[in-house]
Amino acid sequence: MEAVDPLVVELIESLATTPAFVANEQSVVLASNSIARAVTPTFTVGTNLARATFVDPVARAVLPRWQDASDHMVARLKETIGAGSDARRDLEELVAELSSRSAEFSDAWASEGTELEYVVALAIDHPQVGLIDITYRSLQLPAGGQTLVLGHVEPGSASEARLFQLAAGPRDGG
Repeated sequence: MEAVDPLVVELIESLATTPAFVANEQSVVLASNSIARAVTPTFTVGTNLARATFVDPVARAVLPRWQDASDHMVARLKETIGAGSDARRDLEELVAELSSRSAEFSDAWASEGTELEYVVALAIDHPQVGLIDITYRSLQLPAGGQTLVLGHVEPGSASEARLFQLAAGPRDGG
């Protein structure tokens, strides 16, 4: 697995109440902090976010606005392939796999789609604390094709209280 700059890993681990992770061009999580994993195990290192979005039935159960997440994922993959990524072959294999495993992915891939937004607002229906509205912002890192993704909740909101509840509770060690 690709290495993430140790200073970036240290940064995301220091963000106790900000879900943060790093993903590569194939949408594989390379590093994540404990609050990101507490929000959703999808942010566990090694998880392919595109597969999780389109193949894992849990994604639909916890994402009330699943369509927003799936649109974002397709736009991200299209932009990465279109940019002449070094990982183009791997990305094409991922697209072929997802097309064969998910009719929704296949349809979305074939459509004109939408332009990639570097900010995506998602609602996560967490089984322990309830609905958390999180806005994720993607930042390109200098390391080839890596993206730092930071989650933000509205200050003083119910989502912030729920996120803080997760941050205070037991977390996984991954």
